[in-house]
Amino acid sequence: MRSYLKKGLVLTALGMAVSGCQDLTVPNLNNPERDRALAQPGDVEALIAGTWRNSWNRWQGSVDPSMQLSAIADEMTTTAANWGSWTLSSEPRIPYDNNPTYAYVTLAETPYYNIYDGIANIHDGVDALKNKGIVIDSAGKNMNRRALAFAKFTEGLLRGYLALMYDKAFLVSEDTPIQDGAYIKAMTPVSYKVMMDSAVASFKEAIAIVDANPTINIRKEWLYTATGVNATEFKRLINSYMARYIALNARTPAERAAVDWNAVIAAVDAGITADYSPIGGPGGVLQSNYKYYTQLTVCGTCIIYHADNKLVGPADTSGKYQAWLNKPIQDRDRFDIATPDRRITGAGGPQTDGFYFRYRATNQFRADRGLYHQSNYQFYRFKGAYGGKAGDPLVAIYKAELDLLKAEGLYRKGDAASLTQAATLINKTRTDPLKGNLPAVTSAGVPVSPGCVPRKDNGDCGDLWDALVYEKRIETAGGDAIAFYDARGWGKLVPGTFLHLPIPGRELAVYKMPMYSFGGGGEGSAQ
Repeated sequence: MRSYLKKGLVLTALGMAVSGCQDLTVPNLNNPERDRALAQPGDVEALIAGTWRNSWNRWQGSVDPSMQLSAIADEMTTTAANWGSWTLSSEPRIPYDNNPTYAYVTLAETPYYNIYDGIANIHDGVDALKNKGIVIDSAGKNMNRRALAFAKFTEGLLRGYLALMYDKAFLVSEDTPIQDGAYIKAMTPVSYKVMMDSAVASFKEAIAIVDANPTINIRKEWLYTATGVNATEFKRLINSYMARYIALNARTPAERAAVDWNAVIAAVDAGITADYSPIGGPGGVLQSNYKYYTQLTVCGTCIIYHADNKLVGPADTSGKYQAWLNKPIQDRDRFDIATPDRRITGAGGPQTDGFYFRYRATNQFRADRGLYHQSNYQFYRFKGAYGGKAGDPLVAIYKAELDLLKAEGLYRKGDAASLTQAATLINKTRTDPLKGNLPAVTSAGVPVSPGCVPRKDNGDCGDLWDALVYEKRIETAGGDAIAFYDARGWGKLVPGTFLHLPIPGRELAVYKMPMYSFGGGGEGSAQ
């Protein structure tokens, strides 16, 4: 049933060229297998519940782009080809090649088609509930509203990810007549701003359904949590993702400044009160390839990622990071970091393990692929756990991420009271003895001292903005692609880096749209 929906609905109705075909085909809606599946309440509910996996896979799962985007954002670093991680994070930056034959075409293609797979399932599930008379019954109770709330939640997640990653995309809802081939062929994509507006609308619709049905309880199997999620907790989760998406959609510093920060702050205040952590399971039921590769134990042939020096370097108090920055890029080599930030190193010095990172004496990076990619420090916050074992907790949203989003919103208000509140939020992780163990910042910034952290690129002690950016990057490292979306909005991507990806070339061919791409100093490049 699910195989048919994937291949017979999303890949054809939404335009993926199958087996080299370059014309859109229309699914056979009279197919008995599909009709039977959508006539069974349990299967309709399972179809909707399964869309969380599509969302997870986009941020951390088995086919996510986070490893490449992390390297491109100078959060993690590698000399392994690994689906474009090394090539696209090397300098000078090159454009993304949108040709369907490109070696790393999966960076744009795989998320795109996986998202539309999930959106198609939402379309069918919601249509069945609203228009086909399907009633999901549980001990005599109508559970349709729970399924609809969950569908709108995951619809927001998937639409929002399209907005974050692509310059434009096709907006599909339960009202889109995907069985109408002529209609589908005539569709035109909408901008990332319009797509994000639609994602936020879906989140708000999910919240409205929950508000009208306060006894809703989301089954633990739907979100891979240890227990069910009640209505209050579910709304907190929805608000948390909404805060993230609204803030991260900006492409430039000007767009980031223009974000509706009041809306972000309101969503954070209505969001989670502790880390949201789904549970891993046997056989990779829910696991994170990103966490796997960023924490991988040293071995002879493994794909190794380390912490990029631009992630941990601002914590250095020895001056070696500034010396590294001042060298020609091809002459930059790995170096030891001296820092009081206990997340990066232990109290024993530069070659000891911190709470979040560990020291790696053995160098397994390829020198011929650029010394500047090499680093002595590896992310190891989860001590190797990545969901491969039953019970492995996998953080999907850190509470610290939301605190720091609110801190950014307060910082941008600019008044004295807001700056003081922002500093208080930054200090929650910064001063924690089991995290940063650093002196508190004030509205004036980092206390000036020989051991100040973070430092500006010129070696001066950082101001409040520097402290906020540093804290956000360290606290969300190893989680997902947040570093990329933050860096473009903050103007911290290497010049020439693409700001977003194009609609995949294969899809452009299906719709007979001109081929285009971004990066390398051309259109859609970081400045």
